[in-house]
Amino acid sequence: MVINKMQNITAFHLKIIAIIGMTMNHTVHALGEQMPLWLQLLLNAGGGLTFPIMAFFLVEGYRHTSNLNRYMLRVFVFALISQAPFVIAMGIAPYMLNIMFTLLLGLLLLRFYEKQQATWVRVLVAVPVLFISIWFDWGAIGLFVIMLYYVISDERKRRTIPGSFAGVMMLVLHSLAGDLSFFSFSIGCFIAIPLLLRYRGERGRKMKYLFYIYYPLHLAVLAVLVVIAKGLSN
Repeated sequence: MVINKMQNITAFHLKIIAIIGMTMNHTVHALGEQMPLWLQLLLNAGGGLTFPIMAFFLVEGYRHTSNLNRYMLRVFVFALISQAPFVIAMGIAPYMLNIMFTLLLGLLLLRFYEKQQATWVRVLVAVPVLFISIWFDWGAIGLFVIMLYYVISDERKRRTIPGSFAGVMMLVLHSLAGDLSFFSFSIGCFIAIPLLLRYRGERGRKMKYLFYIYYPLHLAVLAVLVVIAKGLSN
């Protein structure tokens, strides 16, 4: 009994791991030019495991929330709060949207998929949605990962296939881009799989708003550091 409990990971543990990985990934995005290659590889590997875990719990939240509209509103509010520091910290165009918007789009897609049973309507809507996702963090890959967590019925496969898909797709994209410092990102996606397999539905400590608050907060800190670094370099 004690051994089984030690082998399991709670939702709290997984979300903390995701937060740490996200911080690692965003740090290398924001300040990677000042880092040696080995450190970039390490931080990106940690970052890769974040989204599979986030997407998994997004689907869990969708299935178990008592008020989906309130859930989506909360994600939307923090997406808006996070956008400015996200743009500054990541050094990207203002029209590129942060991961909270991706999660929100994923929730809307899940809701539509559940309500609309006609295959031709699903396909008709999916095409423009995938096009729009170009401007979202993780883009179409992120939406596919979310949908895989939702549609796969076998629980072991549900914990395995989405992360594998994310890892393979990221490996292909980074290889095509010739970005060697980010190939380890795909490794992180695969690392998320055994962690999710050890999750047995135990919530652990409550942390309903920790991720929501931490996301814009750590981006704001990174944004300040980026501005300072640019000022010192000029």
